Amino acid sequence: AWAEDGRAYDIEEGDTAWTALPDTFPPTITPAFDINDVTLGTVNGVTYIWYRGVGCFIYDEFTHTLNNVTLTGISVPDTLGITSYGGYLIAYTEEQIAWSSLIDPTDFTPSQVTGAGGGSVAGIGGAIQFILPNDLGLLIYAHSNVIAGTYTGNAQYPFKLREAPSSKGGVSLDLVAHEA
Repeated sequence: AWAEDGRAYDIEEGDTAWTALPDTFPPTITPAFDINDVTLGTVNGVTYIWYRGVGCFIYDEFTHTLNNVTLTGISVPDTLGITSYGGYLIAYTEEQIAWSSLIDPTDFTPSQVTGAGGGSVAGIGGAIQFILPNDLGLLIYAHSNVIAGTYTGNAQYPFKLREAPSSKGGVSLDLVAHEA
């Protein structure tokens, strides 16, 4: 969990109080911290935490620290966030999405062998704001519409993208009704 200033906290199973993580890395404890700049994706039981403009981390429950993880094939400054679906870690910029390899969720280098790939989103209405998983795949919230990415099960083209009818876009992650 994160406080309004960016300080990260954890709570262990059986505990009743939150514990602040050390103020070492990443450098997010600032007055300008925005919780919308933190996104998560879980693949194979590992939760990847993306800090916009900083990079990707995993939480080490034994040392109570966030450890840096390198995502190959994507640009840290351009990437807005991550999510996950169907064994894929999914990263996105304002204009494109990328899905990871099914073998290594940190590998985004496009490959027909590993299944990693991505590209521009046809029919998108403005910049991508955020992406959320749902029961059928992904919902890509843009400035003025939503693109539904239905999971296909095809490793080369894992999502069939189409505009959600009568959608009006998204503003913030905390203004979305999940699974409603």
